[in-house]
Amino acid sequence: MQASTRYGPLQSLASAIEEVVIVCDLEGKIVFINQAGEQLLKYSPGELTGKTIDTITPSECTEKEIGLVKQILNGRSVKKFASKKIAKNSQEVEVTSTLHPYTDEKGVIAGIIEIFQPVVHHNSLGQLTEFLTALPDATIILGGNSRILLVNRRAETLFGFSKNELTGKHPNFLLANDLTAEQQTLFGTGDRSPAPKSIEAIGKKKEEETFPIKIIFSPLSFGQDKLVLASVHDLTSAKRVASDLLKKNKLLTTAEQVVMMGHWQWDLISNDVVWSENLFPMFGHDKDVPLTYATYFGYVHDDDKDYVTERVQESLREKKFKGFFHRIRTSGGEVKMIHLLGEIYTNENNDPIEMVGTCQDVTEQKAFEVKLAESETKFKSLLESAPDAMVIVNTSGQIILINAQTEKLFGYKKAELYGKSVGILFPDRFKADNPISNSSFGNKAKPILAGAEKELFAIRKNQSEFAVEISLSPLTLEDGPVVSAVIRDITERKKIAKTLERQNVQLVDFCNIVSHNLHGPMINISMLVDIIENNKHIDRRKEALKRLKPVVHHLNEVFNELVESVQVRNDVDIEQSEIHIKSSFSRVLVGFRNQIDDCGAIVNTDFDSAPVIKFPQKYIDSIFSNFISNSLKYRSPDRRPEINVRTDNSGNSVLLAFTDNGLGIDLKRHQQNLFKIRKVFHKHPEAKGFGLYMTKTQVEAMGGKIWADSHPGKGTTFYVKFVNQLL
Repeated sequence: MQASTRYGPLQSLASAIEEVVIVCDLEGKIVFINQAGEQLLKYSPGELTGKTIDTITPSECTEKEIGLVKQILNGRSVKKFASKKIAKNSQEVEVTSTLHPYTDEKGVIAGIIEIFQPVVHHNSLGQLTEFLTALPDATIILGGNSRILLVNRRAETLFGFSKNELTGKHPNFLLANDLTAEQQTLFGTGDRSPAPKSIEAIGKKKEEETFPIKIIFSPLSFGQDKLVLASVHDLTSAKRVASDLLKKNKLLTTAEQVVMMGHWQWDLISNDVVWSENLFPMFGHDKDVPLTYATYFGYVHDDDKDYVTERVQESLREKKFKGFFHRIRTSGGEVKMIHLLGEIYTNENNDPIEMVGTCQDVTEQKAFEVKLAESETKFKSLLESAPDAMVIVNTSGQIILINAQTEKLFGYKKAELYGKSVGILFPDRFKADNPISNSSFGNKAKPILAGAEKELFAIRKNQSEFAVEISLSPLTLEDGPVVSAVIRDITERKKIAKTLERQNVQLVDFCNIVSHNLHGPMINISMLVDIIENNKHIDRRKEALKRLKPVVHHLNEVFNELVESVQVRNDVDIEQSEIHIKSSFSRVLVGFRNQIDDCGAIVNTDFDSAPVIKFPQKYIDSIFSNFISNSLKYRSPDRRPEINVRTDNSGNSVLLAFTDNGLGIDLKRHQQNLFKIRKVFHKHPEAKGFGLYMTKTQVEAMGGKIWADSHPGKGTTFYVKFVNQLL
């Protein structure tokens, strides 16, 4: 308590500065060290209090510092000097220090204050500067004290400050808004997850102009230093796009108001109904009252209820929505005529799950005008506002109308397509049999969705192909029947679907592996624990404990193997390099030299056809190691072991063949389990059944393939196909 009282003012001051501050009494005991010092030397708060200064000072520096302390006690000042400190993890930290006397209220020297900061070498800064220059984004590197250490040219340009003006400043200097305490912690270098984290904030330029930014924080280890790399993205354009989209949505609402139209959604599973803004005044319905189908049906005119019920049931039965007119009675008693149009969406079992459509107040229009002249005008208006490409084709298969999205998607101008056969939009293999052609529809057109089950491709003006999904619906215009085609580019959707399918397969496979391989050890552990808990005999309990240890060890091995396989599957961004196969194989082979000499094995290689591949180095080393180990481990006792390894070019791929004359594998019995974890096919004390599983995981993680050809008593050949090998 006395020390805390005596040094209280100094503690408050030291906590607010960036340098390390240590106060020692005249006996050399540490009575105070600020947070910056504890973080630099990796000690917990209060852990150094009471220890001598020798704890953190190397012996070669102690004598020098004792001499400097004596100078201070004799009333002489001490200049800044170079020294070293020892962190808790025994690593030495180069520092620049100054010593100062600390006097009590009577002016008597009561202790020594040491203030120091770590030395950052210029060559390290040079490397960081080169690293920053290569980054495409505005980037700031923060030191351990959360202050700006380095910035790249893009950051200078973005904020308008020079690097000299920014160095040493806290990044809050560049922000126009206050951050939460949790957000402020991202500027620090404490224990953090390696995953990047981000925040959105308001940046402030030198000329005080503010702008929206996104900051992505990533931990950066540079030698012994822990730094923070902050990438800054200007969100001005993105915010402007979002604002423009909001304005367009408002314009759409206004447009709907002009034509007395609104849109609706009906979830057939939950029976929930959603209306756009314009439908509430149309029906006179309170926005605060929840909507269901019964709500809508309550507004249907009594004389039209049976008709509406019949049309809705017909739509659900046929899984297509046929537009129709009917009357409603609003909450104020007013009778109106409305026109409903819609689409029905089904699930994978073709069961209807949702209706989506529009509702228009056509009270003031005659039925004939609505069905003919006004419907065509409305149709053209909706056509241009549609988010997808829409193409209208007559019964002869000629394009008579397209919207702006069609021009954008295909690269044609409207004049280039009008009057042309719709086949111009499809590759040659689909020109005669495309889903919009006259031969597909004729005069008995039916709504269909093309491209959902069978792959369908369209072709742009520049001859590039892309996957599409086409919704086809018959329409009747003044000039006669036509077909309306909504064309959607589903390239990204297909990519996502393939990714999800692959991930789902991996997840199911991994769950099966976990269930299979952990089930046995857990049952054994449970049984042994029951014996230990319920058996009163000491000898039986000791024996159970003795048997428990190898079971737990085995469980730990299985768990580590599973973790390693997951890491390989997730390490999709692992660095690939050009590998000279001969040198890589020779380096791995050295590790097996004693075994090869002991058994007299012959190793032949031929990498002339494909001497180089692009692949992760650690994966190819692991693959060679597993193949060599298996060939030696499962060699035949009846003949001298022989290993033959070769590579061949195969277009865009390289094929590796690894052959031995060992025991071989009965693929008729073991084909399905050949690459599964914990599956072995010969008795051997070192057999674990993990090597081939990991090899397959590593190969497939890079998009390659692996398979085997083997005969019992003759030997085995493993084939590995490395893809994307155009070097």
